[in-house]
Amino acid sequence: MEVTLLGTSSAIPVPGRNLSGTVLVLDQEYVLFDCGEGTQFSIRKIQLHPSKIKTICITHLHGDHSFGLPGLLSGINYSNKSDHLTVIGPKGLKEILDVSQKHQQFFADFPFSVIELDFIETPEVVYETGKFQISAVSLDHRIPAFGYRFSEKPGSGQLNAELAGKLGVPKGPLLGDLKEGKPVRLPDGRVIHPSEVVGEPRKPRSFAYITDTRFCSRSVLLAANTDLLMHEATYLADLAMKADETGHSTALDAGKVAALAGVKELVLFHYSARYMDLSPLLREASGVFGTVSLGHDFKTLKIG
Repeated sequence: MEVTLLGTSSAIPVPGRNLSGTVLVLDQEYVLFDCGEGTQFSIRKIQLHPSKIKTICITHLHGDHSFGLPGLLSGINYSNKSDHLTVIGPKGLKEILDVSQKHQQFFADFPFSVIELDFIETPEVVYETGKFQISAVSLDHRIPAFGYRFSEKPGSGQLNAELAGKLGVPKGPLLGDLKEGKPVRLPDGRVIHPSEVVGEPRKPRSFAYITDTRFCSRSVLLAANTDLLMHEATYLADLAMKADETGHSTALDAGKVAALAGVKELVLFHYSARYMDLSPLLREASGVFGTVSLGHDFKTLKIG
C-alpha cells in the first residue's frame, strides 16, 4: 500500500509543483484523490495507465482540485476501459460532468457513476469494496469540502504453503480453506488447523487526505490513529489571519491535527506559491509533531 503525490501546489502551479492530485495503490486497486489541471500528465509520467483508476475522490469544486477531471475521464475513454469507475465528491459534481459531456463533447463510453456528498458531521463510510472502505467528513472551507480516509479491511494472515505441503496438505481447495480460517481434514484423517500454517493477520493500514480547510475538530476525528496523514500547509502561522479568511490551514495547524489525532506520520503539501523554500513550513509543523516530512511532486510513500 503506497501513495504517490502528483501535485503539491495550491491555487496555481509553480515550477516543480503541480496542482493537487494524489494516487493510492493497494493490490492493484488505484484510488485518485483530487484532480487539478495537469493530473492526467502526471499520471502518465509515473507510468500509471489512467484506465487502472477505479475510484476518484474530489475534496471540493475549486478548480485547482477538479479542473483536470473532465480531461482525465475523456483520456480514459481512449483506453477502451470497460470496468466501472466511481467518482465521489460534493453536490454539483455530477452537473459539472453532465455539462462537460453536453457542451465540450467529452465522452465517457465506459460505465461510471457519481456519488455526491452532503454535509457530514462525523466521519462516515461513503464507499467500500471487499478490500477497503473510504470515509468522508465535511471540512471548514469557503465552499463545501470533504476530507477522506482510506481504510484497509482486515485480511487473513500469510499462508505458509511450504509448511502446509510438509504437513501433507495437497495443492488445491484445501489450501484456500486454510487461508480463509477453516480447518481441513486430510485423507489420512488428520485435521490441520489454520493456526498451524497461517500467520497472524496484518494490522489494517489507513491513510487520511485533508486539504483546503481551516483547523477544525472534524479533521482530527477523520485522521484519528491513521498510519499516514497528508495535510495541507498552505501558509506559515504568521499568515494565520489570511489562512482563516481564505479557509486554509497553516503548517502549525497541520502539526496540531496530527498530534491530536495520534497519527504515525504526517506529510505536508498544498503550499502557497509564495514559498519556494519550504523548510520554514517543515520547522513550524515539527514544533508540535515529530514525525513530519515535506511532500513533493512524485514522492512515493509506503504505508504500514
